Amino acid sequence: MTAAFDSHLRGPSFVMEPPSRLEFSNSSGGWLDCSASGSPQPSIDWLSVDGTSVGDVGGVRRVLRNGTLVLLPFPAAAYRQDIHSTIYRCVASNTVGRVISRDVQVRAAFTELPGLGSISAETTLNHVHAKQRRTKGITNRINEHKDTLPVDGELPTMNGGRRAEKAAGTGDG
Repeated sequence: MTAAFDSHLRGPSFVMEPPSRLEFSNSSGGWLDCSASGSPQPSIDWLSVDGTSVGDVGGVRRVLRNGTLVLLPFPAAAYRQDIHSTIYRCVASNTVGRVISRDVQVRAAFTELPGLGSISAETTLNHVHAKQRRTKGITNRINEHKDTLPVDGELPTMNGGRRAEKAAGTGDG
């Protein structure tokens, strides 16, 4: 009887292996399908680039029971390199064995203004950090010269680098 039972056992093989690349927009999200056959029916899991099992991350990533890895639409502030620009692998396993898919390179792109297309998350973050540095530099320069800046819409008169105050009732500046 054992020989008859064992003849029905079959290790997993992919019915649908995920593609080698997935590029998706942060405004639409993306997904990776993976399915396998075998006896008993294999379970599907996903591995991260370091080989650890991946699971749901609230509002960002879901692993469905059917084996689909879903990368949800997300705002730029929710970008995570370890989720949105990384490598995943699908694993199908049962009591007979296990198969691992090829690497899937995932890359998120942010949706930009019309005419500019979309750019990668890394490029966008570099742009944001550069803007933050420029803004900080401008803010520092403003703070250094705030005594010489207009007050209430009036242009100051410069006198040795300091704003000259009008003498009350004298008429001169």
